[in-house]
Amino acid sequence: MSKYKEIKGFKVQTLATDTAASVASTGSWASSGVLNTAVQNMASVGIQTAALSVSGSPGSGAAAVNQEYNGSTWSEKTDLTVSRYGLRGGGTTTAAIVAGGPAPNNNLVELWNGSSWSETTEMASGKENGASAGVQGAFLMFGGVPPSTGDVNTFYWNGSSWAEGGDMNQAKRNLAGLGTYTAALAAGGETPPVTANVESYDGSSWTEIANLNTARRALAGSGNATLGLVYGGTTGSDSTTTESWNGTSWTEVADLATGRLALGGAGTANTQGFAIGGEDPIQAGTEEFTVPATVTNTTITD
Repeated sequence: MSKYKEIKGFKVQTLATDTAASVASTGSWASSGVLNTAVQNMASVGIQTAALSVSGSPGSGAAAVNQEYNGSTWSEKTDLTVSRYGLRGGGTTTAAIVAGGPAPNNNLVELWNGSSWSETTEMASGKENGASAGVQGAFLMFGGVPPSTGDVNTFYWNGSSWAEGGDMNQAKRNLAGLGTYTAALAAGGETPPVTANVESYDGSSWTEIANLNTARRALAGSGNATLGLVYGGTTGSDSTTTESWNGTSWTEVADLATGRLALGGAGTANTQGFAIGGEDPIQAGTEEFTVPATVTNTTITD
């Protein structure tokens, strides 16, 4: 069989895979299953096809409700031991951790094993409306209140005890957290006022990196420290803005269908986001961010 070069007189350079369709800029949000109990300012953990929404506020006070997502619908699971809002979490639907909330329960920590909750070692000091990153056995909590202006403290959970990590450069609350305990991002929030500040954590210290394009507070995040998304929040009005992080800079991509703040987030990389609940008013709807499937081409060789 003749080769292309022999027929045409030159060789065509090609790639085995066309990645143009896989970038976050081609993604969009679509509505998905509805929470059984609408809540805001909850803990959220997991991925786009397997997530938890834990506790939070249904509009007044706190609800202990624990809701699990299977990729299309939400179902009620065993309630959290102590109901609270302003808590944060990490892990999976079978091994999760949630921590923080309002005083006097702002240092409480609970573990989920897929069927029940158990209280474990409390944080050294309380955190409300902070941010988190990581999984059940390697978990970070950072920022939040008290004090009223926001906190710089970082706490690390190793599966059995808490230790203090490096302080953030800027005290903030109502920020988004994403990534792992050795590679995390702290994005947006308020000092006050509302900030676009973003910091990166390497397991011991925080470094200021490129700011968000839009300053906002009470936003959510998903993904990791090199491929992430942040979305929602408020700039004074409910925001639909979604920004994608490629490890160097932030780019605005497709907006949420519904503006919301104090929402939950879950998902991996900057191609899978999951916006859960939120307000204003209290939201029960969820949205999924996805990109078109990668197009694969046949490689022509000589």
